Amino acid sequence: MKSILFLHSSSDLYGASRIFLQIVQNTVQQGDRAVVILSEEGPLADEIRATGAELRIFKLGILRRRYMNPLGVINRLYFLYKAFQKLQALIESEKIDLVYSNGTAVMIGALTCAKTKTPHIWHIHEVVTPPWPVNRLQIYLMDQVSNVQIAVSRAAENHWKSLVNKPERIIQLFNGVETAHYSKVSSPQGEISIGMIGRVNHWKGQPYFLAIAKELGPSYSYVMAGDPYPGYEYLIKENEELRKKLNVHVINLGYVAENRDFFKNIHILILPSIQTDPLPTVILEAMAAGKPVIATRQGGALDMVEEGETGFFIPIEEPKIAAKKIRNLLENQDEINRMSLNARKRAREHFSLERFNAEITRIISLTLQG
Repeated sequence: MKSILFLHSSSDLYGASRIFLQIVQNTVQQGDRAVVILSEEGPLADEIRATGAELRIFKLGILRRRYMNPLGVINRLYFLYKAFQKLQALIESEKIDLVYSNGTAVMIGALTCAKTKTPHIWHIHEVVTPPWPVNRLQIYLMDQVSNVQIAVSRAAENHWKSLVNKPERIIQLFNGVETAHYSKVSSPQGEISIGMIGRVNHWKGQPYFLAIAKELGPSYSYVMAGDPYPGYEYLIKENEELRKKLNVHVINLGYVAENRDFFKNIHILILPSIQTDPLPTVILEAMAAGKPVIATRQGGALDMVEEGETGFFIPIEEPKIAAKKIRNLLENQDEINRMSLNARKRAREHFSLERFNAEITRIISLTLQG
């Protein structure tokens, strides 16, 4: 039995956290010991406990942009040092065989493995932009410490391969979803409902979604879901002020614990990210639920959405053009139905949880073999 230490950046249940949960669950089902460290309690912590994994809570010194100031840097250095001491002691005393870090914000795993010489896997869910001092440290750790980096999309793979000195360590692996979980999701009766779900932040495109809704007009209903990271709550207020300014009626559900319930209440998903979104798992969930997906032409959406078959792409920050393309679909129920069937089929054939789990198991095994 192998002992694997898992580190993650948050305790929510958004895309990267759901993938993390799947990997921990798969490890337990394989008969290995899974020790999970989170910085705080939350919905993910409860789910981790239910898998049978060992959960411990202490601050991991997770990097966020809000700490990129003098006081924030001091704060992060303090918590990174404390986490380093705890992780080193844990790895050595409990004979951890491998450390798995989920997300580039979790730098402490690689930092500690540099000291303990423990095999390290880094799952990369991001296409990171400056501040460059942090990026340089991440790149150094990838080259010198981390045995394998798993990139969630071609966009993430290409980005990091262009920066590191050892690109052969980067493996591209698409996320997987439990397609059967969404197989019986249908669509609501009545007027067409258009939805967006995702973390509320600067680049996910909530304001763009509101601008598209303004252009499409009141003939359709609109639903948003998602909440911000702690410290970014002001974005909720900004989006609400914009909604009032545009005079559009949008139901805002905030955080949704079960995405399947969200998809039951919409006909079409829009993912209007305005920067590179590496591999938004919500697209895979929407496809598995039979929802055509309209996404901006960037990032992981290019790997998931099949143009004209399971959805289509819209330009970034061009609400008039986007609304015109979307309206053509909304006025053709047969086309919506065709894309719905194609979306379910594509999710099953290319993004299944079974395929993903098999690949993760293989990567862990090969990493342990050296």
